[in-house]
Amino acid sequence: KLGLSHHHFIGSATLDTRVTYQQGMRWFGAQPAPEEYRNEGTALPKITQFSATLAGPLTLFSQPFSYQTQYLRQISASPLTPQDRFSIGGRWTVRGFDGELTLSADRGWYSRNELDWQTPLKGQSLYLAMDYGEVGGRGSDTLLGKHLAGSALGWRGSLKGVSYDLFVGVPLSKPAGFPTSPVTAGFNLYWQY
Repeated sequence: KLGLSHHHFIGSATLDTRVTYQQGMRWFGAQPAPEEYRNEGTALPKITQFSATLAGPLTLFSQPFSYQTQYLRQISASPLTPQDRFSIGGRWTVRGFDGELTLSADRGWYSRNELDWQTPLKGQSLYLAMDYGEVGGRGSDTLLGKHLAGSALGWRGSLKGVSYDLFVGVPLSKPAGFPTSPVTAGFNLYWQY
């Protein structure tokens, strides 16, 4: 895997971009993937990913806010094994979905967008997230659909070395017949020592 990253300041905002290229190799006696025998995937994939994140502060109604928008795209002409496919539908891709079932194919992209209100409580913020993603390429024809949209409302902050993120999400758009919970809740907890 080879990658190139760039960090750029645009006024008070920051733009982080990254391009990676990944190619599988048969080193150290690596065996073919089981999917290769059925021509359903390869352990020698050629995958390109591009990501960009724009984040910065802003003021709305005389209140301190910040925004972050993240974009990730995967491109591959190779038939991919399940672990290399692009999947959407869960807390790390398109929020609002429980992650029990995802949409997965060889190519895809998503956009994650957040607006954070820096509350008067020090180190605490309330945020609204809206995400959208699509998959395509080989493997997408048999899926229930090719896109998901979801939203989440959350509270994040830190206190005495413990950082947390509590959220509740809902699906906004999904294929007919795509099973997911109508409301998804979760949390992330980090402790630094």
